[in-house]
Amino acid sequence: MDDPVAPDLLARAAARWPDRIALQTGVGQWTFSDLDYAAHEIAARVAPGSRIAFRAEMSPASIASVWGIPRAGAIAVPFDPRLDVAAAGALADSLGATFGWPPAAGLDHMEPERSSDRPVLIVGTSGTAGRPRGVLLTARNIEAAAAASQMIPVIP
Repeated sequence: MDDPVAPDLLARAAARWPDRIALQTGVGQWTFSDLDYAAHEIAARVAPGSRIAFRAEMSPASIASVWGIPRAGAIAVPFDPRLDVAAAGALADSLGATFGWPPAAGLDHMEPERSSDRPVLIVGTSGTAGRPRGVLLTARNIEAAAAASQMIPVIP
């Protein structure tokens, strides 16, 4: 099997099962195609190499962000929505992340790195000393998690 890069796993699932339900919420359903489209739209607004912080709520937008930000060659920094504003800001600052989406103008010509060893996600933890900190995950970490859940073997 080839070595897919983590953000491309969603695109591969959307190609294989465009109308299959990928996500169901209290207000509706998202197909793999819907989720892939949303991730693509998010990726178009993110500069490669940036770190984008956002509230990791249980929502289609958060899930699309987790896939779309790395697709652009950037690093997603989801944080616990229960953190107060000061703690979330301190965590984002300590990780070099910004909140919100930078302007998309001029990004069309940039090609993001596609290595499995590139950072794609920073997951916040409570930290051993009780202070939140981030743990950097690579595309390979996401691929391994997908393989462990048997996602990769069933996607051609």
